[in-house]
Amino acid sequence: LEYWLFNTMHKMYRTVYEGIKSLLDIHYQTITIVSIMDRVIVQVPMSKTLKNEAEAAAGDQGFSSIQEAIRVFLTKLARRELAVNVGYPEEHLSPRAERRYAKIIRDSKAGKDKTVSFDTTKDMMAYLHTL
Repeated sequence: LEYWLFNTMHKMYRTVYEGIKSLLDIHYQTITIVSIMDRVIVQVPMSKTLKNEAEAAAGDQGFSSIQEAIRVFLTKLARRELAVNVGYPEEHLSPRAERRYAKIIRDSKAGKDKTVSFDTTKDMMAYLHTL
């Protein structure tokens, strides 16, 4: 019984060892291939909708794939050939608001504005208490 138990345990350990060894071999081969090619894989989590829309936009602009578009973008960014500005779109005033602000600016330049200037906070607070 002890001999059978020893043999069984030895076979189990040997199977586990061979499995781990083959996984490590695959892992090290992959690392070797990646380091020889000097390439890395970048994974970016995103929604399927965004991916599909980006693929369509990349195709519309002549890229063969979204990966090609990302490679071009990152290459230009790394070379400092691309400036990225993330901001809000320009807002436009309504015609009524345009007229209102134009009048405020004209009145201010003509000295008709109703603003008061203060040199110190204490002066401002004193003025506010008189209102």
